[in-house]
Amino acid sequence: MDQPIVIKGRLERDDYVAAHLLALRRRRAILRLSLMVAGLAISLLDYIVGAGFLSVRFCQVAGAMVFFYGLVGTEVLLMLRLRRQFNRDPRSVGPALEMTFSEQGVALQGAGGAILPWSRLQGWREDGLNILVFFGRQRWFPVPKRLVPEGRLEDLRRLMSHHLGRRR
Repeated sequence: MDQPIVIKGRLERDDYVAAHLLALRRRRAILRLSLMVAGLAISLLDYIVGAGFLSVRFCQVAGAMVFFYGLVGTEVLLMLRLRRQFNRDPRSVGPALEMTFSEQGVALQGAGGAILPWSRLQGWREDGLNILVFFGRQRWFPVPKRLVPEGRLEDLRRLMSHHLGRRR
């Protein structure tokens, strides 16, 4: 790749929310699964313990509620929290975004023109809307795909795969 890939635009609320959901994908899956297992365990509690300590109906209803919350509620509450957080911070509304991806690394606007070398980056993750570039275990910056110049998305994927390895 001889030409750097320049990405310019504004970060929208939907980009922000989608990027956070992508970053938390693994953690959300673990939480959802654990709540579903807890719901099933509560549903079967009276059968396991026996002796009529709790009514069977109560255990079934409580278990179903925890199971349903694990299945759907975690997603809904996380979306609401992210949207509220984005709306509360006026600086996060549409910040200007300018990045240049090249063989040397990534130049981020506002970093004094410094280039973040590929050796400082730890990986990347992608979904239908964003590419996240990780520079720490829980630190990342989003690259909205809608801002990537026409025909350069494959070049960007190749460049990141070459320097950072497979997507995580």
